[in-house]
Amino acid sequence: MIKYFDGGMGTMLNLKAGELPEQLNITDPERVFAVHKAYAEAGADIITITFTVLKDAPSQQTPSAQIHLSTIIARRLSAQALRLQSVRAKRLRSTSVPRANC
Repeated sequence: MIKYFDGGMGTMLNLKAGELPEQLNITDPERVFAVHKAYAEAGADIITITFTVLKDAPSQQTPSAQIHLSTIIARRLSAQALRLQSVRAKRLRSTSVPRANC
């Protein structure tokens, strides 16, 4: 079975100068959720949150307590996006017209 992953979060978030992606989960979760939701709607089976846990990233200026909180929020946002898409897919399957067996 083939599984589809999301794409580049940083690219989709269109980060402004000085913005740290690991802080966006805390400061702008709606923006992060919108990207996760778009990937889920496009068919991603797996949504990654790696930018929140890279402690050795060159841009890393975030205290570890904030990284931990950001990671928890990121996990919730990505799971919520996948659940939302799963519910939509189930609704579509249940309302589709049955095909005749040929």
